[in-house]
Amino acid sequence: KAGSVNNWIQVFFRPEQESGYDGVVRVKAPVGFNFATLIPDECQVEPLPGSHYRIASGERHAHYLPIVTSCIADCSLFRACPDSTFNRAQITIKNSLEPEKVYGFRLKLINKLEHDAGDEMRWNIATADAGGLSLDASHPSVPLNPATGGTDRAWGVYADNGGAEPVRLSFSSLRPTVHRDGLAAVTFFPIALHASITATCRLIAPSGYELSPVNFMYHYSSVDGATASWPGQEPFQSARLSPGRYNQFGDQAVNVLLWDAATYSNAERYGFTSKLFIPEFPVAATSNVFLLEFGWEATGTSARPLSYVLPLPRTRAIVNFTVGYSSNVIGL
Repeated sequence: KAGSVNNWIQVFFRPEQESGYDGVVRVKAPVGFNFATLIPDECQVEPLPGSHYRIASGERHAHYLPIVTSCIADCSLFRACPDSTFNRAQITIKNSLEPEKVYGFRLKLINKLEHDAGDEMRWNIATADAGGLSLDASHPSVPLNPATGGTDRAWGVYADNGGAEPVRLSFSSLRPTVHRDGLAAVTFFPIALHASITATCRLIAPSGYELSPVNFMYHYSSVDGATASWPGQEPFQSARLSPGRYNQFGDQAVNVLLWDAATYSNAERYGFTSKLFIPEFPVAATSNVFLLEFGWEATGTSARPLSYVLPLPRTRAIVNFTVGYSSNVIGL
């Protein structure tokens, strides 16, 4: 939400080079965001929930930064940032970053007051050695969705977060998907707004999950408690899965659904159900949330009315399961 003073962002990255002792991780936000949440210029960095760091067989898990010694915020501009904001966090770490490991942490952030065109392309993660020599950096910017394909933007603020009621996620199953013809289903309900809006809509699942526009259920009769059908109706993901349909943003990643602009009334309670591929292992090296965004492609805050961040429950998978035996002799 624009202007929020109590926001935490989750950051994930994989370095290509060792940083050496006393290296630095730099996270840069668009000008107007403020990492200086402690007086006068300190930033706050913390570990993610423990599930991100647990090791499961075959799963890529995250690692926390190796011994954080300081977190200082500054301005990335040569001239002063507006309103004494500090849009860059510089995190000094005692031990070296290791290539091929995925690192994850969270940073406290004061959101900027308005969304500016291009904000989604102005996020950056970089590493440096103890002498300040730059090592690795995201290029050209940090994507919000690590899955490949489609709109490769980062994150921007919205006028509001959440609606008039909390959205519940109801799953037909949380077990990993074994066959493509046995996809699970997830229902989003109730989607109730504070005010009526006309906007596009985008749904992003965590990387590793896959959403399907096929057999999408949007009619109010298919969602218990809904008072009206989902105005966006059937979503778009790709020309292959939606023959004869076109979307100006082109084919999307498999964990994304898009809807063209539609009018959503604050007098109704909406819901929809999508087919869902659930990965073999719980999400650990990326955020484990659904993002439902209204006006996601707009360039100004007034046209970006609302977004939801919807945490997922853990996948019901048995991990690190082994079978042992006392003898391999036939007949025993």
